[in-house]
Amino acid sequence: MSRTSASSTKHIVVYGEPAVGKTCFIDMLIHKKHFALWIFSDGFKTYNTKIDGQEWHLQLVDINSALFREAESQQGGLIDAFNHYMTDSQGFVLLYSITDQRSFEYITNEAYVEIFRHRRSANEKNEPYPNGRQRFAAVLVGTKLDQAHEAREVDKDVAEDWASSQGMQFFELDTHSQGSLEEIMEVLAKDIARNEKWDQEEDNERRNAEKAAKRKTSRGTSWIGNAARGLLPKNAARPK
Repeated sequence: MSRTSASSTKHIVVYGEPAVGKTCFIDMLIHKKHFALWIFSDGFKTYNTKIDGQEWHLQLVDINSALFREAESQQGGLIDAFNHYMTDSQGFVLLYSITDQRSFEYITNEAYVEIFRHRRSANEKNEPYPNGRQRFAAVLVGTKLDQAHEAREVDKDVAEDWASSQGMQFFELDTHSQGSLEEIMEVLAKDIARNEKWDQEEDNERRNAEKAAKRKTSRGTSWIGNAARGLLPKNAARPK
């Protein structure tokens, strides 16, 4: 088996309240079927795909928000794992049930803010991200579309408007269908690639600006030294 390229292996968190379909989302994507049992120690499950000729290995894990609310005051174990996923993952599926208004309010308020709070402000060299925080890709996904007629609580337009206001795409999924699952993964992969490109471009701009500032300082220092030693032509202008 060929070695996986680090550049194409990314971590995706499927995040939401209990019973909104997080495990179902991953198992329908990878195994094409439902699986009712969730075990935290299962860790990541890998979805392999090719997008625009690029191999992607998307490693997904589902995070139950209630589990970590209960662990907030604890040290080690679950809360450390939660912090790791929020900080180091490149993409997030913000999941809610269209039959549960509370699950929508949580994922679009508390959960979204929690992700921002955990993102790094500087890279591994302690150089600050020009954007303020390390970027992440995200999509908003409403589940249980098959129950919309009799039990919908979350208005589709409201959810779509919120997603649009945050610059992310919005989907609704039927419990018993793969529907847009592959499209969602493609959107996340492309957004991750775009974010990494933007981070790199901004980092290059910062580095170039620092180099230019050093060169300017060096020229100014040389001029002062030469002027002091009488090595400059009469009336020589100081470099700007």
